[in-house]
Amino acid sequence: MSFKNLLSHKVWILTQTISSNALGEINMDAGWNTSSSAMGRMSPISDYLSVQSKGEYEGVRYKLFLLPDTAINYDNEILYDDNRYIIKSIKKDSLNHHLECLLTMKS
Repeated sequence: MSFKNLLSHKVWILTQTISSNALGEINMDAGWNTSSSAMGRMSPISDYLSVQSKGEYEGVRYKLFLLPDTAINYDNEILYDDNRYIIKSIKKDSLNHHLECLLTMKS
């Protein structure tokens, strides 16, 4: 089975809308819009790993696997199964085979 066939979860990539008023002051609370969608694989992180790992996995709920050409960055959020997630890290594997994103639940 190819990697692409394992990507069975549709996720929405959200981008924050930033606007400014007549004085040029930036309004960061303008909202979030869907910039794109992607097929990915949401893999839950065990509570044990999340609690015991005081570094990389602390507070992480999911690891998201995506194709390497997916347009995503730290300013985006992920919407999956009616829950929103903040991107904690984005890593590309050494063979440029896939992206791995660690996600924390947005409160």
